[in-house]
Amino acid sequence: MLNSVQTTAPLFRDGFRVTKKHPLRIGLLGQFGIDNLGNEASLQAMLGLLKRKAPGARITCICTDPDWVSKTYGLDCIPIRAQGSGRIGNVAHAIRETKK
Repeated sequence: MLNSVQTTAPLFRDGFRVTKKHPLRIGLLGQFGIDNLGNEASLQAMLGLLKRKAPGARITCICTDPDWVSKTYGLDCIPIRAQGSGRIGNVAHAIRETKK
């Protein structure tokens, strides 16, 4: 469950501080960009919530069609599948990429 951001200070309930030097990084994993209305609506809803609750967060989308999602929503994206393979790629590697 996403911790709610307090409105008076950039502090999460678990005590993690978000600063300009260390912005909040959020990864959204899903089958986005495949022309599925439900998936796209879910992504739009999450982005709307994050815009309100975690402004300034660095959002990376790990998704099926990273080119389309990047162009459509202006997000940094990483493919959910390893290039040239039918298997799900190394998600841990993709998450580490968001730190760059």
